Amino acid sequence: MDKKPRSIRLHITNQCNHQCVMCDRWGWRKEEQVGGMVELDTQEYITLFKDMLCFGIQRITLTGGEPTLRPDFLDLTEQALKLGLTVSVVSNGEILAGMSEKLAAIAGVISPQFIVAVSLLGLHEVHDKHCGRDGSFERAILALQSLLAHQILADVFFTVLPGNVHQLVEVCHVLRSLGIPWVRFGVLHGYGDLAFTDQDMNILQEQFCQLQKMQQEKDSQFSLSYQWYIFKMIQQGTMTLKDFQNHVPARLLLEEPQYCPYINRLLFMNPYGYIHPCHFAEFSNQDYAQYQSQRKDYIMGNVRQQTLQQIWDGLAYTKFRQRTLPIQPDDHELKSVCNQCIYLCQNWAGKKAKKKH
Repeated sequence: MDKKPRSIRLHITNQCNHQCVMCDRWGWRKEEQVGGMVELDTQEYITLFKDMLCFGIQRITLTGGEPTLRPDFLDLTEQALKLGLTVSVVSNGEILAGMSEKLAAIAGVISPQFIVAVSLLGLHEVHDKHCGRDGSFERAILALQSLLAHQILADVFFTVLPGNVHQLVEVCHVLRSLGIPWVRFGVLHGYGDLAFTDQDMNILQEQFCQLQKMQQEKDSQFSLSYQWYIFKMIQQGTMTLKDFQNHVPARLLLEEPQYCPYINRLLFMNPYGYIHPCHFAEFSNQDYAQYQSQRKDYIMGNVRQQTLQQIWDGLAYTKFRQRTLPIQPDDHELKSVCNQCIYLCQNWAGKKAKKKH
């Protein structure tokens, strides 16, 4: 019997007040409207929260788009917490500062059941350029200060891009001075104008060495997390630029079947109630107007028609789990999706590092 997932990531809206360079969502809102799909309403989410508990899911992440743009964002957060769910919010921080007092009243003081992660794409004008909105860095910092002032647990997720690789250490010093306890680094593999160069790799290597020293400082209350094997292999010089850009080169999936460490841990749901097995399958096709026909292999079900248990035990999910345990070398369609996956990259990098030593 397959294990049940422990958490679910809910994209509660596709609305966003940023136009981030690595996000293609804002470019296809017009197509979504043509598709005629309607986002779940407040009552549908409350029903879903109750179904999650029946299914055994205790943790949810509210994200988007920008989740705080939903008029019922505070109500959804309150209802989820009242039901006993552990709630994480991922936000760009644009309008979060004005909500901090109400969030504190909802979540209670320093509740381990509630945490807010603010996304950063650099410092000052670098962040603003990457997210396409002037002044957004200052508003994100204001949001963090306001959350901390109201005793809400807050951390930062920093997306590593070619344009900000030189700022990793600096951003840690800034955030530590604010009292932020934890920074998570996620590496975006390069494509198009975002492609990493050999020079970027050298800078990233230097930055990572300094980050390690920071983490090893005595009496440090500041924690870092990152895609360990990716950074480690960059530091050691054992990951080439090509490997890094491709994350999981197609040849690796052909040479050795890859097991997905993700499939039994998380569920993903888009704003219209469609359940997907992972982030990469969910966004493998950008044309939302033809969503149901073109993504049918990656749609496991819809919570408007089925319970989570029914979706998990259903034929679509059963077949998908069979395809990923392991990913077969001749499954070229799935391979093109999994080729983007950072988790498979970590597994491969870990194996490669072990073989080397």
